[in-house]
Amino acid sequence: MVRGGGGDHEPVSAPSSRADGDTTHQEAWGPVVVKLGRLLDRRMQETLDPLGLTAGQYLALADVARRPGISRADLARDLQLTPQAVGGLVDTLATRGLLTRTRHEPGHPIELDLTASGLRTVEQAHTEVHRLSRHLLGQCVRPESVPSVENAFRRILDRLRRT
Repeated sequence: MVRGGGGDHEPVSAPSSRADGDTTHQEAWGPVVVKLGRLLDRRMQETLDPLGLTAGQYLALADVARRPGISRADLARDLQLTPQAVGGLVDTLATRGLLTRTRHEPGHPIELDLTASGLRTVEQAHTEVHRLSRHLLGQCVRPESVPSVENAFRRILDRLRRT
């Protein structure tokens, strides 16, 4: 307790949500999602370590698998990264033989595609990440609700990307 001035001052902690549904002092959903993202990133990293991938490398490979021929600029937009960060990812993945960079015509963007090894790697990683995702959501919601929660996250991301 701090004493001074005109009386006693105690540190005040924000109340959690009340049983009646009042969430006036509850943390906003944005910071909650950021914290959730960080937790998921750590868990994904633990899952992908045995495959020799970082979470960022997996996301890049998965995006290239979904959109063969994607440009680095489009990959950067999809991953919400700077072009420089994506350039580093692409260089690392190309050096490891997981993706190729092709320029079909001068002045056109370089197209990114997976190699056979990249496709095998991303399929293996996808299996592990999918298993992790189902496991984590299964700890939070009923098993039959997992697909609808996954779809809700995808819809939110898709809509917010467009704004």
